[in-house]
Amino acid sequence: MSINSRYGNLKINRDIKILFVDDDAMSHLAISTVFSQLFNSFGTATNTTEAFEKLTNTNFDCIITEIEMKNRDELTFIQKIREKDKCIPIIVLTSSRNSNRFIELILLGISGIISKPIQHDELLKTVLKTIDKIELLNTLENKR
Repeated sequence: MSINSRYGNLKINRDIKILFVDDDAMSHLAISTVFSQLFNSFGTATNTTEAFEKLTNTNFDCIITEIEMKNRDELTFIQKIREKDKCIPIIVLTSSRNSNRFIELILLGISGIISKPIQHDELLKTVLKTIDKIELLNTLENKR
């Protein structure tokens, strides 16, 4: 089934800029295959250092990040993002079931948590809902 036939009926703002951060090559391939066809600007990074470089050069609208990458403290990664941008939506991918970790993430203001293995439909719905909220807030802000 093609991407357009599967998701063609969804209202998608193709101009949304998304950054996907994960050190797993299979996740990159799977997510990139779908999301690069749905969004005009879909960036990827394999680690937090590369992600920060891309965040410095591009004004992304949403970040999707794994929180269990090798040799990285992803909570620090999210904290550093929040120091620069308190509002950018961050969707976290995890295979963890650690409720304390979830609480820490919620306190950092993440927009959603998706369990691995990733279900494309669930991730896309979460991204679209998150973007809808941001667009609504922007519309309300512009009316003030």
